[in-house]
Amino acid sequence: MRIGDFIEVTGGLHKEQKGWVDEVDLYTQAANIIRMVDEGKPFSDNVEMCPILNENPPRSYSLQMFQVNINLLKHSDAPTLLG
Repeated sequence: MRIGDFIEVTGGLHKEQKGWVDEVDLYTQAANIIRMVDEGKPFSDNVEMCPILNENPPRSYSLQMFQVNINLLKHSDAPTLLG
């Protein structure tokens, strides 16, 4: 996993969530993942908002960040956003 990779979480609390890798710590085997969330849907617990990155997301979306073990990640196709 590298910063900027688009991934899907394969297990655990955030299973089936998709997002971009923001940071990887090989010592703790954890990665920070940023995902876009439809503003009409409630945020889950254990997720923090990204105020700096949240300044210019596509309309009707917010950004969230969560941490997950790198062993629970797989590469995925990045979405295409039309605005």
